[in-house]
Amino acid sequence: MLLLLFLYATLCLVAGYTTTIKNRNPYGHAFWFLPLGVFVWGDALVFGLFWMVVTAGIWLWGSWQVLAFVYSLFWLIRSLGEVQYWLLVQFSSLKREPPENHVLFPFIKSDAVWFINQVIWQCVAVLAGVGVWFSITMV
Repeated sequence: MLLLLFLYATLCLVAGYTTTIKNRNPYGHAFWFLPLGVFVWGDALVFGLFWMVVTAGIWLWGSWQVLAFVYSLFWLIRSLGEVQYWLLVQFSSLKREPPENHVLFPFIKSDAVWFINQVIWQCVAVLAGVGVWFSITMV
């Protein structure tokens, strides 16, 4: 399982490097790597390396609880950052994220995609916080 995660993270890093550096497309969607916290190719460049190091460390440490803790803590912090980002998008006069470009737009069809996305990430933060708590109490 750890080997598969390591290979997935390596593929993420290589794809992120190719798309971000060589093809100069850091903002293109990279949903193939969403389980690693990757939304755009620039994320893949950083998170691919991060998960390779984490996976190697877990293999050396030999504790699945540490992996559960790191994964939950990562998603807690990542989702809180997304909540903040989408709050800023909602109330900014500068429209860097047109609602029409959002993945939820075909269903929502308005700028409500911003606050719905913010609420989704609040839910992820709660679930990740519970995951952190469970991983700590399992040790």
